[in-house]
Amino acid sequence: MVLVIFSGYLFSATSLYSHSTETLISYHTFISMCLLTFANFIRGIDNGIFSLFLGSGIGNYTARIALPWAIIGPFAVISAINYFLDPRGASQEIQIALSATLLSLMFFFIIIWLSKKISHLENDLRTLALTDEMTGLYNLRAFSILGKQAFSESLRNGTMLSLLYFDLDGLKRINDTQGHQIGSEVIMEFANLLKANFRRNETIARIGGDEFVVLSKNRKIDAAAKRLAEAVNAANKRSNKNYRISYSEGKIIGKAEDFQSLDDLLTQADSLMYENKKNKKFAS
Repeated sequence: MVLVIFSGYLFSATSLYSHSTETLISYHTFISMCLLTFANFIRGIDNGIFSLFLGSGIGNYTARIALPWAIIGPFAVISAINYFLDPRGASQEIQIALSATLLSLMFFFIIIWLSKKISHLENDLRTLALTDEMTGLYNLRAFSILGKQAFSESLRNGTMLSLLYFDLDGLKRINDTQGHQIGSEVIMEFANLLKANFRRNETIARIGGDEFVVLSKNRKIDAAAKRLAEAVNAANKRSNKNYRISYSEGKIIGKAEDFQSLDDLLTQADSLMYENKKNKKFAS
C-alpha cells in the first residue's frame, strides 16, 4: 500500500493509461504508514523474513544487491516513460509495450549481473576450499580430488604415476626454539622451492603441518627431485637466517593397478619417507 500511495504522490503513474490518479490519503497518514512499514521491517531484521539481508552468504549478498533495483527500478522506468513520452502522441498499447519491454530488459541485465557476481563468489569459495592458505599450494581436499582423477586415468590407460612424499626435518625444534613465526617461514620457503622446481601440471599439495606431496604422471621425476635438493642446498648456503631447510623424502613410481587405492599409494610413500627419516636420525 505504501508503494502504491508513494507512486501516486511521486508521479501520475496511472495517467499513462488514461485513468484518474487522485489520491485520497493525506500526507500525515502517508508518513505514518511509511514509519509503520519501516518499523515492521526493522522488527523482521533479527529473525523474520528480512533477516536474509544480514547474512554473509551468497544468497544474502544477492538479496542485498537485488532488492533496491527490484523496488526502485520499475518506478524509474515508468517515470522515464511518463516524462519523455507524450501520452497524446502514443497509443495506450504502445505505452504498455514500451513499459513491459524496458522492465524486461532491466530485470534481464540485473539477472546477468548478479549471475556474474555469484559466479565470482563461487570461484573464490572454491579456491578457498582447495588451497592451503599459508603456502598457496593445494590442500589435502584438493589433492584427494585431483589424485583420484589421476589414479582413475592410470587405471584406464595403464600409465605410470610418480608420488613424492616430503616431511620437513626439525620443524618442531625450530618452533620451540625460535618461535612459530620462523617455523611458518620455513614452511613457506620450502613450498616456494617446490613450486619453482616442479612443473605446473604436477599436483603439489601441503597435506599436513610439515608434510608435502607431489603427484606426477611423469615417471622421470628424479630430475625434478634432484633440482629441488640442489635448490634447497643453495638456499641454505646463501641464507643468513638461524635455520636450515632439511627434509626427508619417500618416492613411489608405478601404475595404479599395482595399488589398492590412492590412499594405499600415499601410505606406501609415507612409510618410505619415515624410513628415510629414521635412517637420517640414526646416521646423525
